Amino acid sequence: MLRCLATLLLVLTLCAAIPCAAHAQEERVTMKFHGPDVSIPELTVLDGAQPRIVLDVTGVDRWNAPAQQDLDGQHLTRLTSAYRRVGGQVQVVIGLRQPPSHYTISTFYEVFGDTLAFVVIVEPRGDSPQQRAAPHKSP
Repeated sequence: MLRCLATLLLVLTLCAAIPCAAHAQEERVTMKFHGPDVSIPELTVLDGAQPRIVLDVTGVDRWNAPAQQDLDGQHLTRLTSAYRRVGGQVQVVIGLRQPPSHYTISTFYEVFGDTLAFVVIVEPRGDSPQQRAAPHKSP
């Protein structure tokens, strides 16, 4: 049986609240899962009346994160999580203010021993690194 303690540390970095010169419109949710058998989260982006990002993680045998947290971000609204003991699955849902087509959504992860740090980054479309670089100069 899996003896995996999974903990979700929700660290919302709102660049509106914390100055972030290179990525002024970016918002991040960082999740840290602990345990030797935690899977890389499967990400699904859903449109509709409640646009959202859904992350499914397996290999979890205990869960102690809050079921809901209001984010009140410029792009992110709410974060919810649910634990299904059967199958050892955690589902994290991140609410979006606008349809997903308004955003560039990216992820990255790092593994440190038995810890998986997974980051979801949401920024408005048109705020790409090339467009953030230097202001356009007229001739």
